[in-house]
Amino acid sequence: MNKSARVLSQGIGKISLRYKRPPKGGLSLTGFTFIEMMVVAVLTAIIGLGLTSTFQAGMNVWKRVSSPRYAHRKAVLELERLFKELRSVYFYIPLKFFGQEDRIIFVNVGDNQIYHIQYYYSQKDKCMYRSRRTKQEVVRKVEPVLRKIITGVKSFSFSYEGVYFTRQGPVYWKGSYWKTRWGIPRAVRVVLTLEDGSRFEKNVLLPIANSGFWAR
Repeated sequence: MNKSARVLSQGIGKISLRYKRPPKGGLSLTGFTFIEMMVVAVLTAIIGLGLTSTFQAGMNVWKRVSSPRYAHRKAVLELERLFKELRSVYFYIPLKFFGQEDRIIFVNVGDNQIYHIQYYYSQKDKCMYRSRRTKQEVVRKVEPVLRKIITGVKSFSFSYEGVYFTRQGPVYWKGSYWKTRWGIPRAVRVVLTLEDGSRFEKNVLLPIANSGFWAR
């Protein structure tokens, strides 16, 4: 072999040593494969779909909450609770019944506890508020926490009807307030008007005052 052939042979040998055989299937070990790109695309689509669904659900909830229909249903539910609690008024001497046109305070019993419940209408906020304290909290003079229960209230009023007793005998009363010393009224009238025009009106009879309790 002459000199030129030996140089050419050595050069080919060096080239063959530097050559890296591609992996099986002919795919490169560098960069992203087609399958990897597809996996990323699918994961991105799934995440995007989840975010879109969550956003859409949030928008639907916001629309329901801000709609007049929701305000109407919320008012109905809260009034039903008020009526139920009024029908369950409990006579407990240390905690008195008290009533004004925009506020009512009475006693209920539940979960082996005596509760002092208050409903209050704020004309300024156009809202109805509710608070509930246990007997122990009242004794400790813990301030009631008013929780907003009905919004968008155009007008609201309580009125009272019942009999209280004086030295001269029983006195029938019907008006926009009820004094603590009179005991418990026989009925409470609730009138609520929402800003959307919905109107609720109900006379709630208080069983404890209609059972002959005060005549004993």
